[in-house]
Amino acid sequence: MLLFAVAALALLALPLVAQHFGQGWVRIMALALLYVMLALGLKIEQIVPMVTSNPAKMCGMENEIGTLEVGKLADLAVLSADYLTIPVNEVGNLQSLLTMVGGKIVYSAAPF
Repeated sequence: MLLFAVAALALLALPLVAQHFGQGWVRIMALALLYVMLALGLKIEQIVPMVTSNPAKMCGMENEIGTLEVGKLADLAVLSADYLTIPVNEVGNLQSLLTMVGGKIVYSAAPF
């Protein structure tokens, strides 16, 4: 349970880390947290809401963010493989093919 509490607190710290240390550290922390949560026995299907819709609800922003719906700001990444079907030890090798923040494309591996 202590590892779960540490992981939960670290999730809350991600925006602060991004602001002070940059997005690279956020990716490292997020990946480390993913591995911790998987090691705790959580499944990807449980983890995704923990880092998307649940924080949006906690912040009172569920009408603007947290799920992919018409009218909401979209932060998403199109990945090189389906993270629900690949082995856990390969998750860190996923590449973003397209990344959107606030509904705007901020990265594309190829012309879009």
